[in-house]
Amino acid sequence: MKNLKTKFFCVLVVMMAMFSLSGCAGGGIMSMYGMGSGAGMLYTNTKTPALAMSANIDPTAKPVIHAEGSNNNILGLFVFGDASLNSIMQSKKITKIHHIDTAYFNVMGLYGKTTIDVYGE
Repeated sequence: MKNLKTKFFCVLVVMMAMFSLSGCAGGGIMSMYGMGSGAGMLYTNTKTPALAMSANIDPTAKPVIHAEGSNNNILGLFVFGDASLNSIMQSKKITKIHHIDTAYFNVMGLYGKTTIDVYGE
């Protein structure tokens, strides 16, 4: 019985290492995409400016319209959603972008969500 517990513990440690190092559900990979603080291994809930997004920011635009799109990730096995800039802008008829924020939510690599918030007119 003791040998079985040791094996279970080793498998659990290896799985946790795989999840934390692989970026499942937005884990470790988030720090590469402009999330300065990185991702927490157990829980992440942050919002940051989208630094590496190829969008034309219009300095004359006002942030009067807000639109968002999200991608969801379950266990790193199922990923769904539409967070493309084009579809987000079309959903609220935004033609000029004031700024873009990105929100990250992750619980132990089991569930992750990335949301792109677009502000403009």
